[in-house]
Amino acid sequence: MGVALNLPVPDETRVRLLKLKEIPPPPALSRELIRLAGDEEAEILDVIKVVQQSPELASLVLNWANSAYYGERNKVTSVKDAIIRVLGLAASKSLLLAVSLTSTFDARKIPFFPLEKHWFLSVSTAAIAQSLASRLTVPEPLATGTVYSAGLLHNLGMLGLVHVFPAELKAVFFGDPNLSLNVRVHQILGISPSLAGAWLGKRWGLPEELVNTLNFHDDCSYEGDHWPLVRLVGLASKLAECHFDGKNLSDLSSEFPFEGLVRIGDIFTAVSQLEDRLGELKTFAQFLM
Repeated sequence: MGVALNLPVPDETRVRLLKLKEIPPPPALSRELIRLAGDEEAEILDVIKVVQQSPELASLVLNWANSAYYGERNKVTSVKDAIIRVLGLAASKSLLLAVSLTSTFDARKIPFFPLEKHWFLSVSTAAIAQSLASRLTVPEPLATGTVYSAGLLHNLGMLGLVHVFPAELKAVFFGDPNLSLNVRVHQILGISPSLAGAWLGKRWGLPEELVNTLNFHDDCSYEGDHWPLVRLVGLASKLAECHFDGKNLSDLSSEFPFEGLVRIGDIFTAVSQLEDRLGELKTFAQFLM
């Protein structure tokens, strides 16, 4: 099963999806970062070369490398040192991809949108997914860089919908708290954030495994292409949300079954690691806002 974006949808939903075309495609530099993010053979010097072409990206990379998140004692002053000595190839590709894809959104100008929460949950999802990736009970290992990228971008569609439909989405964030945010979005727009994210990801040329994750991470029974990655990110996002909302993790299995993917003990270990790094993750999330 590939990327299921061609399923029949109501005309009104199709019109709303087409309105996402109002979001301009990423510039050429961002498209190069998208290519590098999906290329497991890409070398670290390739990433450094792209970043050095943009003063804005270079400044971001230096800020990240000198942040409390990475705990570097000696101040890093060059992009090369920041990427090679502190960030590493996988993290650099993931973080630059996130910034490149979301830089065209106007979410910061929309007062009702909880941007800080959005990025904290994205960063937490990426951290939990990466922590669990090496402990999966599936035979094929997952590339940690891909896992982190998928976790960081899993809710890209929400940013796109808020950007294009701010008036409609305002009702969502003040709606029935007993319903999930995704359900409320679908009730108002007839589009799920997952479908919107996958639509944008495919249009912008993201790798298929990332598009599938955007599209299906909320489906705990998904068995299509790249299913371990898709369900890992879905599980990690539920864990991040449960922790943020103060819910008991013992109830997780009723919300998102994890059998056949990871052991319960490893889940609690990953969440414990998240708690130990809360301050760092909050700081890092602010760099992405």
